[in-house]
Amino acid sequence: MKWIKNTGKFILKISIILLVTLSILELSYRYQWIDYYSFEWEYQNPKTETKPSSEKILVFGDSFSAEPNSWVNQLKKDSNNFLIFNASIPGVGPETFNLLMNERIDEVDPDKVIIQLYVGNDLYDIKKPVNWSEFSINRNLFWTFSNRFRVLNFFNYRMGQVSYDISDTVDVKTSKAFDSKFYSTRTKLFIHGDNHYPQNVISLSQRKLDEFNRLIVYLKKMEETSTVPVYVVIIPHCAQVHTFYRDCYLELGADIQSELSKSNKWSIHLSQNGFNVIDPLFYFRELEKNGERLYFENDPHLTELGQKELARFIIKYFE
Repeated sequence: MKWIKNTGKFILKISIILLVTLSILELSYRYQWIDYYSFEWEYQNPKTETKPSSEKILVFGDSFSAEPNSWVNQLKKDSNNFLIFNASIPGVGPETFNLLMNERIDEVDPDKVIIQLYVGNDLYDIKKPVNWSEFSINRNLFWTFSNRFRVLNFFNYRMGQVSYDISDTVDVKTSKAFDSKFYSTRTKLFIHGDNHYPQNVISLSQRKLDEFNRLIVYLKKMEETSTVPVYVVIIPHCAQVHTFYRDCYLELGADIQSELSKSNKWSIHLSQNGFNVIDPLFYFRELEKNGERLYFENDPHLTELGQKELARFIIKYFE
């Protein structure tokens, strides 16, 4: 019996040490005592000669904006009127942008701020989709804790970069024809946990409104932090844009409505809350009607053409 008591004491001590350590890390992350994303900032913004006559634009976004051929880099190349600073980080959302806003604005002193949202997963970044009946215990435990300790998401992001670098899996962005076996693993995980994905986030179903309202809170905090105009770019989910992608999601097992919506709920709600919204949904639909593929067939990200068209749309908006 004595060894059981000693083992219990040891486990309790270790648990307390881990909890205290995690709490300190969480505080350092939430208050950015150190710049957790300095590598991404320096990589995205190599030293360039400034143009005094150009407007400075600071961009916050996720993987759509951080990719080498992103619309942000297209803006850098195609417009002489803007000097772009890219604060985008793959796999994050408005909650993380809000943590970085003060420091990035102090560094750049921009004339405009653009916040890029993605309909497909920004609400899942705010609250991970815990599902005890569908996901493993380990995944549910991690997502439960990461919903409370946001620094765990950072460590998961860093570990994801390492595992991607050393893996030799199929690049779903280069495999052209749709094949459910090769489709984005993360997307299939979302569908496995909730077969109403992505319909629930596109239509902002009742159970997703709480997360969307939290997203609005983060955006309002960023708007209050900024002393210059803030614009919100909404990248639509591919299933909003064309029935081809909707049919792909049906084949993946998603329960999604048969017709494309005539409105964009995200744009409507954000506009009603006073935000300057840049929404390319209907522009994308027209391009897709003409046979242009703006998204990868096995991944929900934009193709190089999609990125270029998004940049063109944003340039037209400002001009």
